[in-house]
Amino acid sequence: MTEVGEVAREVVGLACAVEPTPEARERLGMEIYDVVWNLCDLANILQVDLEGAFAKKVALNRKRTW
Repeated sequence: MTEVGEVAREVVGLACAVEPTPEARERLGMEIYDVVWNLCDLANILQVDLEGAFAKKVALNRKRTW
């Protein structure tokens, strides 16, 4: 949850900037990486089939009205 908060903090910083700097974009990328890494690690620990979950969710979303 801490990592998601760090992503949120970087996004707020980018949203408040007139023109985001390359450094700000890099910080955001690093924080997004941390979130993705932790989610993949959690999926591995709990033996969640991410590929299958993605396929099912894509199929469900295709049927949704946005």
